[in-house]
Amino acid sequence: MTITRHLAARKTRGIERTLRVCLDEPKVARPEWCWRDDWVQGGESVYSLLGQFQALNAVGGKQVRAAFVDAPRPASFDRLLAPSVDLHDVKHFKLASFAAAVRLSFDVIRLSFVNEAFPTSGWRSYPNLRWCPECAKSGYHAPMFQLPMIHDCPAHGRALEHRCPRCRSNLPYRLLTAVRAPLFCCPVCKHDLAAPLREGVRKGLATADIETLNHQAALLRFCDGLPTVVARAVENVRSTNSVDVRVSSPNARVSEEEFRSFVVRVLASLETRSQMDWNQCEPSYTYIEGHAFSAKARGSQATLPAAGWPDHLVSPSDPGLCRAAALYRCVRRHLWRTVVRPHHRCVWAACERMWWPIVGSQTPPFCPVAAAFLRWRLRWESVIRLSDFLSTPSGPPLGLVAWMASAPIGAASFSGVVQAWLIEHVLGCDLMNVFDATLDEELRRGASEPINWAREWIDGAGDSCWVSVGRGSKSQPIRLFMFPRADTIRQSNMSDGAGHYARQLAIISEIAR
Repeated sequence: MTITRHLAARKTRGIERTLRVCLDEPKVARPEWCWRDDWVQGGESVYSLLGQFQALNAVGGKQVRAAFVDAPRPASFDRLLAPSVDLHDVKHFKLASFAAAVRLSFDVIRLSFVNEAFPTSGWRSYPNLRWCPECAKSGYHAPMFQLPMIHDCPAHGRALEHRCPRCRSNLPYRLLTAVRAPLFCCPVCKHDLAAPLREGVRKGLATADIETLNHQAALLRFCDGLPTVVARAVENVRSTNSVDVRVSSPNARVSEEEFRSFVVRVLASLETRSQMDWNQCEPSYTYIEGHAFSAKARGSQATLPAAGWPDHLVSPSDPGLCRAAALYRCVRRHLWRTVVRPHHRCVWAACERMWWPIVGSQTPPFCPVAAAFLRWRLRWESVIRLSDFLSTPSGPPLGLVAWMASAPIGAASFSGVVQAWLIEHVLGCDLMNVFDATLDEELRRGASEPINWAREWIDGAGDSCWVSVGRGSKSQPIRLFMFPRADTIRQSNMSDGAGHYARQLAIISEIAR
């Protein structure tokens, strides 16, 4: 109306003008991607982030590739990347664009790639997807799941799967552009591993589970860089002879900060030859070849200690297993005479009355010390009934056989005697760690929580943290540093006083009824 009156006023004066309307050209709108910050849980792989991105924006691999992957250059070998893009390597990805779309930092996106998270040691990851069924339901996948040394999910204890549960096909760890199936879906049968993610009923992982996964990833990243850390420490040693250093794998029950501090403190002590500095670092055991050893010399021959198993079960031709079996019997006798002593009758009552195959079954809880001791023996021996503990062993100690299969390997300069010394000390610590973890689990068990009689290992129970330095010679004695742990549980008196045996006997009799 204002423009009309203005023109009319101009016409009365004899002036005629044309009205011009200028329209601005619309700007090309950039794609506004949908993203939810509350879906980010920390430690996800790029496979997980892209899978969640596809679910939120309802796009396929072709659209994701066009937005966040560099186009292949003409007349180049990169043209072969057209059907799919490898998600192990950061090459060809526009990290800055993807980081802006999901509102995460550049370093977080970079560490979501396996080759960037673990770049030092050259661990070769699996080419196909390996996932935890529980984590996949919420669209979560961690880069460490692709590493060969990870077999179970640290948070849920579930074995990692690598084949589609429906058609048994492999899921490639790649961004497919010619297949409509999104990530977390089988490209063959279209089975969806993360159905709640696309149905709008996604439930994130618990905070404790995320902390466990991040803790394990931090330990792996530290171990990934250990070869470089050890090499630098050895180079700084003021000695004419080289020093042999071996570092154990981390323990899931030890925090990354504690394990890093322990290893760095030991490696720092290499830079000085002062005995005072060595004593401040407190080596747990020291050995020089030619001194005391477990095998007793008789003339020109050395006899092994008695294994305690018949020769057809533990052959004398396997000296390593013989020494391991003898050490296990010593530890078992020590626990029986000290910790389990007030509860001997509880152990005997359970062995006499629970005669059926117990492995794989569940029972109501009874005396925690007796249950811990029996479960500990089940893990190391090959019995299936508690009553088998009352007779001569009928099978080899399978738990010891499995442990010896992954026993620590010393340096190439180690003699057979020094290597056996290292194995025996680490095995002794692992035996005590497993018992401590089992006893702690039984003491924390509720009155209504059943006992699961399985041979499954408690996470991190049998993994001692240690560092060995030296060769075992007179000029370089081997020093074994063990990560300190508390023994307050084992040394405490856990007897429940008068009437304890009568109550436990009634519970065991009710179980055996």
